[in-house]
Amino acid sequence: MSAYIEPDYIEEDYFEDETMAVTPLPDPPLRSDAPAVFVEKGNAFMGALPRLALEIDAVATAMNNNSTSATSTTSNTIASSGSKTFTVQALKGFLPGQTIKAASTVDGTVWMQGDVTAYNSTTGVLSITMNASQGSGTIAAWTLTLATSIASSPGSLSQDYSVKSLRHAIGADIPSASTIDLSTATGNMVRVTGNTTISAATMTAGKDVWVVYTGTPQLNYHVSNHQLNSNGGNITAAAGGYALYTYDGVTVRVLYFSPSGKANVETAPPAGAPVGSCLIHFGSSPPANYLTCPTTQTNLNRTAYNALFVALGTTWGVGDGATTFGMPWFAADYAMLQASSNVGSASTGTVKAHTHLTGEDSAGTGGSSPLGPSSSSAMTKSTTSTGGAANLAAGHRVLICVKYQ
Repeated sequence: MSAYIEPDYIEEDYFEDETMAVTPLPDPPLRSDAPAVFVEKGNAFMGALPRLALEIDAVATAMNNNSTSATSTTSNTIASSGSKTFTVQALKGFLPGQTIKAASTVDGTVWMQGDVTAYNSTTGVLSITMNASQGSGTIAAWTLTLATSIASSPGSLSQDYSVKSLRHAIGADIPSASTIDLSTATGNMVRVTGNTTISAATMTAGKDVWVVYTGTPQLNYHVSNHQLNSNGGNITAAAGGYALYTYDGVTVRVLYFSPSGKANVETAPPAGAPVGSCLIHFGSSPPANYLTCPTTQTNLNRTAYNALFVALGTTWGVGDGATTFGMPWFAADYAMLQASSNVGSASTGTVKAHTHLTGEDSAGTGGSSPLGPSSSSAMTKSTTSTGGAANLAAGHRVLICVKYQ
């Protein structure tokens, strides 16, 4: 009895460029065969089945590959959106919904891909709505193959979709302008060149674009066209700074990062002291935007110090009644007092009422008492006094200032 010996083979042996044939099976065993012949035929027949399965798989794969791959000489410009039409070979197996990659035959790293919307198997006209691209330029020699949909791919936006780390498709540079058009960006990362102020961006809804600034343009805030993460303020971009532009169909939002990688933080600027407020300053000269309050009545020009005039009016003096007004002033060494309704008025102070006890001269000689004996008429006598011309508080002298702008 002889056994059927299957030679070593692998699946790749059957992926040939030429038309492939399936090896015929040996004759199957028959019930009428003698037992020894039946066993021999059975062994040969069963041993050939694995080879047959591989050959059939190889043929099916080749047929599928051939039906969903094509070439085209239609001139098209690389784009990640919009519909593109290619004239390819007829009688292919392209179907609506398939994802097709159109790569440059000369440089496979330049490509665009999308979903088939229509294919005419007679004319070979193939329509694809693009949703991704890499590189740029106008190509007239294409190789089109079946690809993995980006929406379902576990990989990245890369040429072979085998790398699972995110890769950005870097598009052509875009010059800075009052309105930058990111809807035409050929990649999801672009460089914006130049220093022209940017106040708005045109984008495709749902498509995010990373922008790297090579210059130092000013980025102006706009509530709907350029909403920066700046609490309503403008940002001067640094060379090497970058931003994420997003658009939900209503608002273009811009998340700016410095070259060091720190995001611009929205913080409200600290509220400054209002014009007309007082500052107790321990220096010998007033800080910026402040005036030292004089020690005598002093007038200021109403136009030159308009903000202070608006804040105070003529509370501290009417000036000449037309072009000047009085500024806050404090006599030297006088203390400030809390006002009720008389802000700007001065007080010399008063001494609290009090009494002094004195002795009585019983001898009636006038002695040291201001009054004589109880039986005599009143007598006066001066007492010794010390002090100054006004009631002044003790303390350290400081500079009292008023904010004028």
